Amino acid sequence: MKECPNCGYQNEDNAKICVNCGYYFDEIHKNFEWVLLKTCENQFEAE
Repeated sequence: MKECPNCGYQNEDNAKICVNCGYYFDEIHKNFEWVLLKTCENQFEAE
């Protein structure tokens, strides 16, 4: 089992996302989420 570092939920070993809180286990998704968040923040600041 793979424990989520965000909420502590025990996920399947092959899980890519925590089924309890949506935490991404792989770095690619975490980086994409950060870029998407920053893009949205910049868009709202521009408006």
